[in-house]
Amino acid sequence: MIVFVGCSFTWGSGLQYEYLYENGWSVDEINKVLPFNYHLEQLSYDADEYRKKHNWPNLVAKELNKPFVIGTYTNGGSNLTTTLPALDCLNHISRAYSITTIVVQFTSWVRDVEDDDNFKLKFPFNGSRKNLDSTQQDFMNEQILSQIKQIEKCCKDIQSHEDLEYGHMDNRDKFPSWFGLSWQEDLGSVLKEYYPENFIPIHFEGNTYNSFEPITPPGFNEYDSLDKPGLRICDTIPGVKDTHLNSKGCKVVAKSIIKKLKQY
Repeated sequence: MIVFVGCSFTWGSGLQYEYLYENGWSVDEINKVLPFNYHLEQLSYDADEYRKKHNWPNLVAKELNKPFVIGTYTNGGSNLTTTLPALDCLNHISRAYSITTIVVQFTSWVRDVEDDDNFKLKFPFNGSRKNLDSTQQDFMNEQILSQIKQIEKCCKDIQSHEDLEYGHMDNRDKFPSWFGLSWQEDLGSVLKEYYPENFIPIHFEGNTYNSFEPITPPGFNEYDSLDKPGLRICDTIPGVKDTHLNSKGCKVVAKSIIKKLKQY
């Protein structure tokens, strides 16, 4: 079994808008029925089935012909407050399936430290990651590595427990205990430098990226004049303010994950 953990990108947030749009709903109707702050766990059955079909965990598992689970409690979250508790609860799955692979999608490192006084002191402008001085850069790298190490330990603990209890995966030493990809460039760069074997680069149109942030720029209007690959919901459904990946974007990420996993 492949276990996927991550934030709203892994969950497939935003795909519900695509489902409604493809079924003839106008943008005004979509925004009225599914406002931007809607609790997306409460989708209709058909919209949620569309999300499950087109998110990247399903695409990867289908291509590799493996069972899978999205090990997150809910849509969204941070690296530690969502991913670690989810991973801690996965041991029971070992009773029915062998967990062969854990794919971790890292979200913004800021989410786990934004209420910390030390962070507020070093990043007074709402955590801007541009033009960092050496102190800010060191603090950021320290926080990122700490988060990655905690998740790595949890992944190793899960699979060590599985091997001891159920005798799974005799060839465990032949591949990493986990693989990781990143939404944002700063964490992706650290992941690539310190964990190259685990790191999943993003491949798109002949280019390779440390994360999928470069192909999913933030904002809704300020990027309208720039060349965009059309991988976000707001790119293909103008007027719907959601910067998550559309089904095309999910395919890009899925193919990148598949390329990495097939090496093992």
